[in-house]
Amino acid sequence: MDTQDQPIYRFSNWVEYDLGGIIFSAPKTSGLYAIVRIENQNIFWIYIGKHEKDIRDRILSHAIGSTGNSECIGSHNPTHFAFVSIPKGLKLDNCEIATIQKYLPVCNDQHT
Repeated sequence: MDTQDQPIYRFSNWVEYDLGGIIFSAPKTSGLYAIVRIENQNIFWIYIGKHEKDIRDRILSHAIGSTGNSECIGSHNPTHFAFVSIPKGLKLDNCEIATIQKYLPVCNDQHT
């Protein structure tokens, strides 16, 4: 199955991108997440990522500045995040690529 055939998963409702929102809302499961800025009901897609085990831990890493993408993410003033839990058996790389290609977030290194 190539990325064109990969389904685009529906993200959760938007959650405030702060430590409380991340700790209390992001799951400790595998899946995808999106970090965005919402202004006047417009969504600016900043970053889409995945984690094989713990979405919460990965989003926290971005928020505290300990990932390679943290500087870019922070420079775009994120306000919200969302996530979707995806079972470990599915190919997260393909799901991530398809989602990046759909939304074209500014801080992802590639859109392929």
